[in-house]
Amino acid sequence: AGAYQREDGQWVYQEMPAQEIWDIVMKSTYDFAEPGILFLGRMNSDNNLDYCEQIEASNPCAEQPLPPYGCCDLGPIILTQYVRDAFGQNPTFDFKAFEEAVAVQVRFLDNVLDVTHWPLEQQKKEAMAKRRIGVGFTGLGNALTMLKLRYNSDEGCAMGAKISESMRD
Repeated sequence: AGAYQREDGQWVYQEMPAQEIWDIVMKSTYDFAEPGILFLGRMNSDNNLDYCEQIEASNPCAEQPLPPYGCCDLGPIILTQYVRDAFGQNPTFDFKAFEEAVAVQVRFLDNVLDVTHWPLEQQKKEAMAKRRIGVGFTGLGNALTMLKLRYNSDEGCAMGAKISESMRD
């Protein structure tokens, strides 16, 4: 009912105001905890592999932009496991143990790429060419609480930055 094909070959089934579409997307993001909307143009312009790939999608939580046939090989490290003397007189974050775990996680995730049975040859080729992995962390708010730091305080932000830098390095 009213559908038509544009000059570029794409079909238009319905037209509606952009603001209405935006409101539907944002409501769905809130209602269903989805990432909502991805700005692929921005992702591609910021992609340090733009010389050899075009980002076309992401994993469901949107932390890993992906090219065609790209894989999502992610693994979190739980930060609360590295808090010593939680809630005590002198709680600390065990950076040495955390850094050792990060190194193991990186090696593990990279090994996963080698032992995966890839359904499509294109997937295997993409994974082997770029070896995309993602080591993340969970439980930052809980870890800060165990360290007796407020999440939104200067000290809490500084500790979050220090943990992130430790993981990165």
